[in-house]
Amino acid sequence: MHPAPSFPLLRTEEDDAYDGIPVRFALQRKIIQLATAYMGKVPFLRTISFLESNGIEQEKWEESQLWHLDFYYTHRLPALWVYLSDVENTAQGPFTYLPAEASRRVKKSLMPRRVLDEEIDASGLAGEIKEITGRRLTCFMVDNTRIYHLGSRMGKGERRSVFMTHFVDPVGEKDWVKGGSIPEDEKLLVSRG
Repeated sequence: MHPAPSFPLLRTEEDDAYDGIPVRFALQRKIIQLATAYMGKVPFLRTISFLESNGIEQEKWEESQLWHLDFYYTHRLPALWVYLSDVENTAQGPFTYLPAEASRRVKKSLMPRRVLDEEIDASGLAGEIKEITGRRLTCFMVDNTRIYHLGSRMGKGERRSVFMTHFVDPVGEKDWVKGGSIPEDEKLLVSRG
């Protein structure tokens, strides 16, 4: 059995500290303004993740390497991505997606499922596929609930590292950011209390 192509990397309790670099980075005013403009309300910082994908010998793509939509109870789910390694070509596993209009043309099913490349081709959507490439520290924000996407299709021996955060509607969310004195103007972003 081979190791999974994706797994959390460098995840420690300190990553969830209010005064730690990951949380402070995600709470930058311009990022919050962008998420707020997209959501139409002040968002709640839901998660912070460090992920590493490794190119291994694979007979077929699986899990998040297949086309899919993310599902969450909120209407919109903007995610901020930051490449922590260069992702300048297809072998380095760029975030790959179908724009919203093309995503609406993917054949839906009653239950969420993974979609094969052959289905995208048969739908005439192969020409609509886009990749986000860039050097280390390239940042972008996407809503994975609205666009079919895939990732971590790595060439053998390649490695990709990313930092990712999700912003959600604050209703029903639970605190996860820990420690530190949270200023009043940021409490709604990370704390229910």
